[in-house]
Amino acid sequence: MDFSVQIITLVKDLKSKHESIISNQIGRSGTSIGANIYEANYAQGKKDFISKPEIALKEASETGYWLELLHRTGYINDTLFRSFGDRTHSHPRDVGGVPQDRQTEQRIR
Repeated sequence: MDFSVQIITLVKDLKSKHESIISNQIGRSGTSIGANIYEANYAQGKKDFISKPEIALKEASETGYWLELLHRTGYINDTLFRSFGDRTHSHPRDVGGVPQDRQTEQRIR
């Protein structure tokens, strides 16, 4: 959830600078990561349980692209860019935590 909050804060800042194209894109992809991870809790089956983290990983990759573009074009500075860390290039478990409890496991079987 912290990552999504950080993305929303970034989007607000970008919109205050009248940047709307990239801010809309990063807002969607950056918050979609956590949403997909949460949805994995209520997967309809094993395929659904597997697909949600995979979608989150794709969204994380896209978010990394937008962050790098914002950095290279001067919309965000080195400090802010680094504050996002490697979370956009890591496994969804590292970004927001894919639940690994017995109830979820039993539900998808």
